[in-house]
Amino acid sequence: TTQASQPLTKLDDSDAELVVGDIVSPPASGPTGSYPVVVNFTAFTVVVDGVVEPQEQWMEHDNSSDTTGTPGVRFYTACDEDYMYVAFENDTGDLYTAKIDLFIDKNENSVWDGVPTDDRFIVYYGNQRVKDYNGNDVDGSLVGWNNGYGVEIRIPKVNWSDCEDWAFNISYLCAPGRNPSWGDESAPMLPTSFLIHPCECSVCFKALVSISKLIPGDFVTIYHTDFENPANVTNEWIGYSLDSESDTWTLSEKRSHSSSHSYRCTGRNTTYLGNAYDILEMKHSVDLSDANNVTFSFWHWCKGDSYDLNGHLEIADYGDVEISNDDGSTWTSLSDLGVSELYYDNDWTETSVTIEATNIYPGNISGEDLLSDHVKFRFVWRSDPQFQYEGWYIDDVSIVVGEKPSTELVFQAHDIPCIPFGSSTTHTFPIPWVVDEEGKYLVEVLTQEEPPYIGVSYNSKIVTIGNIHDLAVTSLVTPDTIERGDDLPIDAVVKNLGTYNETNVQVKATVKNTGGTTVWSQTVQIPLINISEERAFHSTWENATYCDYNVEVRVIHPDDEVPENNAMNKWIIVTHTIFEDDVECGDCSERFWKHFDLTGGEGHWHICTSGYDHYLWCGIQDTTKYGDNWNDVAMIKKALDLSNYTTVTLSFKTYCEIAENDYGYVEVSSDGGGHWSKIKEYTGKLNWTDESFDISAYKSDEFVLRFRFVSDENLTWRGWIINNVVITGDGSPVFSDDFESGTGEWIIEYLKAGDWWHITTRRAYSGSHSWWCGDELTGKYPGNLNNVLMLNDTVDLTKAFEADILFMTWYNLSTVDVGYLEVSDDNGATWNVVDTFTGESSRGSTPKWIKESYPLDSWIGGEIQVRFRFVSDSSLESEGWYIDDVKIVGKIDDEPPVTTYSISGTMGLNDWYVSPVTITLTATDGDGSGVDHTYYRLDGGTQVTYSSPFTVSDSGLHTVEYWSVDKIGNTESHHTESFKIDVDNPTIEITQPISGLYFHGNRIWPVFNRTLFNWTKPIIIGNITIKTSAADATSGVDRVEFYVDGVLKETDTVAPYEWTWDETAFFTHTISVKVYDKAGHSVEASRDVRIFNFKLGSGATKPSMLKGKVYENGTLLKKGIGGATITVLGEGINTTTGSMPWNKGKYSLTLDPGTYSIR
Repeated sequence: TTQASQPLTKLDDSDAELVVGDIVSPPASGPTGSYPVVVNFTAFTVVVDGVVEPQEQWMEHDNSSDTTGTPGVRFYTACDEDYMYVAFENDTGDLYTAKIDLFIDKNENSVWDGVPTDDRFIVYYGNQRVKDYNGNDVDGSLVGWNNGYGVEIRIPKVNWSDCEDWAFNISYLCAPGRNPSWGDESAPMLPTSFLIHPCECSVCFKALVSISKLIPGDFVTIYHTDFENPANVTNEWIGYSLDSESDTWTLSEKRSHSSSHSYRCTGRNTTYLGNAYDILEMKHSVDLSDANNVTFSFWHWCKGDSYDLNGHLEIADYGDVEISNDDGSTWTSLSDLGVSELYYDNDWTETSVTIEATNIYPGNISGEDLLSDHVKFRFVWRSDPQFQYEGWYIDDVSIVVGEKPSTELVFQAHDIPCIPFGSSTTHTFPIPWVVDEEGKYLVEVLTQEEPPYIGVSYNSKIVTIGNIHDLAVTSLVTPDTIERGDDLPIDAVVKNLGTYNETNVQVKATVKNTGGTTVWSQTVQIPLINISEERAFHSTWENATYCDYNVEVRVIHPDDEVPENNAMNKWIIVTHTIFEDDVECGDCSERFWKHFDLTGGEGHWHICTSGYDHYLWCGIQDTTKYGDNWNDVAMIKKALDLSNYTTVTLSFKTYCEIAENDYGYVEVSSDGGGHWSKIKEYTGKLNWTDESFDISAYKSDEFVLRFRFVSDENLTWRGWIINNVVITGDGSPVFSDDFESGTGEWIIEYLKAGDWWHITTRRAYSGSHSWWCGDELTGKYPGNLNNVLMLNDTVDLTKAFEADILFMTWYNLSTVDVGYLEVSDDNGATWNVVDTFTGESSRGSTPKWIKESYPLDSWIGGEIQVRFRFVSDSSLESEGWYIDDVKIVGKIDDEPPVTTYSISGTMGLNDWYVSPVTITLTATDGDGSGVDHTYYRLDGGTQVTYSSPFTVSDSGLHTVEYWSVDKIGNTESHHTESFKIDVDNPTIEITQPISGLYFHGNRIWPVFNRTLFNWTKPIIIGNITIKTSAADATSGVDRVEFYVDGVLKETDTVAPYEWTWDETAFFTHTISVKVYDKAGHSVEASRDVRIFNFKLGSGATKPSMLKGKVYENGTLLKKGIGGATITVLGEGINTTTGSMPWNKGKYSLTLDPGTYSIR
C-alpha cells in the first residue's frame, strides 16, 4: 500500500471550457433607463471518446507506484452534475490488453473490503459499458476507447457520489514481469492506494462586461442635384426604357420639390403607360470603397395603382431604387435588401436609404461589397397593363458618405460566477447598466477561467437605446417540397420590435428560381402595426412548375433601422414524390427497407486429428499455421436457455502456440450474440490444459458461447486448439461436443459485427420513430461495423430529368467512423458514394437534426438503388447515426414535347401558294426536361434534324411530317401538314382563227396550205368559233376568258376551251383569250382579225352557251334594250345586255345542260 496520490492543478490550456452564449440584457433596443446585464453561459463536459480533450475539465494526478514503470499511465478525474469520470492514458498503446478495476470506498476505511458496503467496477478493453462486481452492466455507464492509448470511463453519481474516495488497479492480462499494477499474477486483486476525491464538478471564472457608446463619424455630401441645370442633368442622368415602348423618364416642370424642375417617369404623357419598365440612371459611378456608410436620399411625389385585397393594400404600379457595384452591369433592389420600400402613393416626401459597410444584407450580401469603387444608383418605375395615373417624380438627390465610428467606454462590471460542468446558466451581473443618453452601444462580454486564467471566451452585441423603428419577419413557413401543379402556401409573421406604432408597412413575398430570376412576387401593405404587435402574412403562389425556388418574405419600411431582421427566406423544390417514408407506419417502414451486415466471411476453424482424437483448430492445413490479420469465430449454433440454473460452468481442454500480439478469446453472450463478455484470453505457449469457468453471471435464456482468434500482420505460429467443450447447469450437461462428429453444432466464420440498423424511439425528427444504427443496450454502436440500410425496391428515374434525395439525420460518430450515402445503377454490382458523414451533425457543436439534400442527376435515365452504409473501427464508439423522413423526389417528364408548324409565302387561290414557302417548326416542352431535337421529313424523303426554318420552292403537292423528342426520350406523335405550290404560269394559244379566209367558221383559203396571198390577219365572213389550246401542269386550268376589243364576251371552264363569235361585226377587231390556273396565275394571247358579219337575233351555238336579246315589245324591228339585267333564277348568275349599236339588247350566258328560269 502506498501513500494516496495528490491531485495536481487543473489540466488547463488555452482552450476555453465554457462558452459565452446570448447576451439576454440589455435588449437589442429600448428606451433610456436601467438595464440588468444578463448573460447565458454554458460549461462543457466530458465527451466519452477515450481522448482527454483540452476543453474538458480533467484534473491530472501525481504518479504513484501504480502508474510508474513500463508502461506508464497518466490518470485523471472529472465530474459534472450527473456523472463521475476517470481517464487513463498510455503512450505505448498497451491499454488494449488491460482490465481496469475501480474501487469506491463507501465505508471510508481506505481499503476495499470486498463486501457490499464497498463498490467495485470492472472495465475490459473494448467494452462500452462498466460492469459491477457481479458482472452486470451499470446503468448509465459509458466507456470510450482511443485504441490502446486512452480510455474514458463514466459512472453515474448514484453509484459514486462526490464525497467518496476511490482507487484503481490495472491488470495486464497474461503478461508476467510487469509492475504490480500491470499484471503480476501473484499480486492480490486489491487496490494499491486510495485517493482523496480530487475532482471539481464546477468551473469558476472571471466575467467582465464592457459597454461602449458608438460615436458616429462625420458625414460628407459628395453629390447633390436639384435638376435645375439642363446641361448638368443630361450629363449626369440618363432615362431609358426596358419595355417595348419608348416612353421613359424626362425632365418636368409640372411638379417639383425645390425650384421648378424634377424628373418624371411618364415622358411627355399625362399618365404613365401600362407595362412600363422605365429607368432613370446615374451616368457616372462614384467611389464609395472607403465609406463606413452611405446615405442615398431624394425627395419624391408618387401616384400609382393600388387596391384593397382582403384588408391589405395590393401595390400594382410602383417605383423602386436599385444599386450597382460594378458600374451598371448588375443591379440589386434596395427594397430586396430591406433598406428601401416600394413607392406608389405619397405627397412630396424625403427618403433616405443608408447602407452600412459592416452589415450583412439578405442574400448574404455584405455592405462592404456593395460600397465599391464603381457604385451607381437608379430609379425604376414598373406598372401592370391597366389603370394608369400621374406617376413618380424625383427631385433633390444627394449622396452622403459617413466616416467610421469611434467608441467611448461608459460602463464596466465584473463577477466570478461558478456553474456545473455540462450545464447552462443565465447569470445576472451584480450592478445594472444605467443609461440616460440615446444612441448605439457596443456590449462586450469576456470570460477567463480560474488561475492561470488562460481559457478565454467572448461575445458581443450592438444595442440601440432610445426610440427605434424596427420591423422584423420573425417566422416563415412553407413546405419543403410541393408537387408540380400545386399551389405553394406562404405564411409569415411580421412583428413590430421598435418603439413606434408603424403605419403603411409593406410586406413583399418573392419567389426566385435558381438563376436568381424573380418568377413571382406579391406586395401587400398593412395599414398599422402597433408596438410589439405581430401580424400574420399569407400568400399563395399558384400552379407551381418544376424548379428549385427561393422563397423570401421581406418587410419594407423607409424608417426601419435594423435591416438584418427584415427578411427570411427558404428553398423549396417543386417536384414529384417518387418515394417517401417518415418511419411512422410500423411494418410498412420495415417493408420499404432491408438491412444487413457486410462483415464476416469464411472462417478457418476446422477439425484436425491426432490419429486417435479429433479437435477444433484455427489454422491452415497446408501451412500447419494460422494466417495474418485473422478474426475468426467458432460459435455454437443454437442459443442455450440457462436461465433456470443456479450454477453454470464452462469447461474445455485447450492447447496454444500463439505469437506475440495475437490472441485467443473465450467469450460469452447473454443476449443471443448482441453483446459479448470476455472470460479468458490466451497468447504465447500453453500445453494441454483443462479449463473450467463459473459463468453463472452470464446465464440467460439466450446464452451463446464462442471462441474467437485474432492475429496481426506479423509472426504466425501453430495456433489454438479446443476440445471437449462442456456446459453444465447445476452439474448436469446442457451442451457438450468432443468434435468427433465435425463442426455441425458450430458457426464457423470470419467475425461478423452484426446488423445494428433498426427502427428506434430513442430519437426522431418527426413523430416518434427513426432508423438508427446502434445498440439499444449501450446507447452506442459497436465496433468493426459495416452495416447497410437499403431501399427494398429500385427507384425508377427513367423519366426523370432531375432527382434529389432528402432526409433528416442526426449523428455523433467517433474519429475514423464514417456513414456513407451510396447509389448503384448496376443492380448493386458497384456503388457510388454520394456523400460521407463524420463527426457530429451540428458541424461542430452539440449534435442536432439537420436536413440533407443531394442531387441524383448523375443517375437519371435508369433505375437506381439507394443505401445508407455505416462503417466503424474497433474503438471509440459513439451514439451513432439516425435517419428519418426519407424522401426521393424527381422532376418527371412523361409527356412528349409539342411542336407547332407555321408556313409563310404568297397565297394565291384555292390554297395554292404562288411563291416558295418557308416552314418554321417551334417545339416546346413546358416545364419538362426540354426539347432535345426536332425532326421532319419532306414528301416521304429522308429524316432531317430541324435547326432553322427551311424553304420549299418546287411546284406541286407537298407533305411535311414533323415531330420532336425531349431530353428524356419522350417522342411526340408525328404530325403531317400538306400544302400546294404553283410558281409556274399556265400556257394558252389561239388555234383558230389563224391566217387565211374563213366563211361561217370554215377555213376556205388557202387550200392545202397553199396561197397566193399573204394574209397575216385572218379574214372572217360570218361567224367564227374561236378555239384555244390552254394548259397548266400544276394546279390546272381554272377558266379561259374570251375578249373582243377588250370586252369580255365569254368564259369557258370546260375543255375544249372555245367560243363562237356570232355578232354583227365589221372590219378589224382584236380577239384576246386569257387563261387562269387554279392558283391565280394568268396568261393572255391575242390576234387581230378582219370580220364581216351581219347578224340578226341570236341563238345558242354551243350546248353550254345561251344567247338572246331583250327588245321592245310591239316594235317591228325588235329594237334592243341596252343595260338590261338578265338573271338566272335560283343560280345566282346574272349579266347585262349590250349597249353598243351592234349588240344592243343582246346577252349570252354559259350554263350547264338543264332547264332554267330567266328573268
